[in-house]
Amino acid sequence: MDELTAQEEIAFIKKVMQDSRKLVYADGKEFIYWGIIITVCLIYTYFTAGYHVTGSVNVVPLVWLFFIVLGGIGSAFFIKKRYKTARIKSLAGQVLEKIWLGNGIGMIMVAFVGGFSGAIHGVYISPLMSSFLGGSYYISGFIYGKKWVSYLAVFWWLGAAIMFIFPGLYVCLLMAAMIILLQIIPGIILYRDSKQEIAKSK
Repeated sequence: MDELTAQEEIAFIKKVMQDSRKLVYADGKEFIYWGIIITVCLIYTYFTAGYHVTGSVNVVPLVWLFFIVLGGIGSAFFIKKRYKTARIKSLAGQVLEKIWLGNGIGMIMVAFVGGFSGAIHGVYISPLMSSFLGGSYYISGFIYGKKWVSYLAVFWWLGAAIMFIFPGLYVCLLMAAMIILLQIIPGIILYRDSKQEIAKSK
């Protein structure tokens, strides 16, 4: 009896996820927005890291902090606009937002708390971020119902492995390239697809 109940509960949860998945609006705007912000910060870090003089003020963390706050404000705007236009708040959409928010906070903890405290060396921050992003993309692809988004996780994890094994300042440029290829371009594809879906529904 308990086994039957468990199967029914799993079937119910699966049905709810499938129904709510149809209401998830994957327009890729936040992928593009955050991708541009992080790419700018990574390139800035690469070209300024060698010019930091001992005893002088290192502005790189401040630049990152400014852009992360800017990114957070932009994300809040996108979420507010999405909820304003959506007629129904789907379970899948809410799960997706919680996943990205949770991983986003985790990445901030690693980068700022771990970096500032000295617990994590700067060259290992990018591969850690790449590992976090791989998990987010893997789950997001499932919720979107787009397998190709989940497959992007493999390249995030592969990049993380390379950066862990061969650490160095170059990881800033490699991570920037990965952001462009695995986040900004997919974001553009999602945006284009969403426009086509909207046009078909009219």
